[in-house]
Amino acid sequence: MPRTVAPLTDTEIRKSKKQRLFDGGGLMLERLPSGARIWRLRYIRPSGARNRISLGAYPEVSLANARKRRDEVRALLRKGLELRRSSSPAVDGSE
Repeated sequence: MPRTVAPLTDTEIRKSKKQRLFDGGGLMLERLPSGARIWRLRYIRPSGARNRISLGAYPEVSLANARKRRDEVRALLRKGLELRRSSSPAVDGSE
C-alpha cells in the first residue's frame, strides 16, 4: 500500500536543504550536487520496471505546474503509453 505524503509548500521547498522532497503521487524535487533542483516523477512501467523522468527545473517549473505535469504524465501512463524523453508536452514542457 502506498504511503501518504504531506503535500509540499513553496515555503518548505525554499527553506529545505534536503536532497529529496516528496509531494505524493510519485512527484519529488531532487537537489543535484550542483545545487540545481529538478522535478522528477517516479513510476512503474507496465513491465514492472521502475523508472523516473524529469519534469523540469525549480523554480522555472513551479510546484503547481509540476503537479499539473505529474497528472498529465500519469494520465498517459494509464493509457499504456511508453514514455520517452521529450515525447509529450507534459514531459518536455513545450505546449
